[in-house]
Amino acid sequence: MTSYAKNGRAKHLAAHAKKTAPVIRQHLKHAQQLSKSGSQG
Repeated sequence: MTSYAKNGRAKHLAAHAKKTAPVIRQHLKHAQQLSKSGSQG
């Protein structure tokens, strides 16, 4: 998604990717932290 945000041909899709990539990255980071702690929610 980060790559498409930088190099995407469709401007509206690239703008969406640029907007949502940081959110997805943060979700991934949070999920990895939960996985390391062994938390089940």
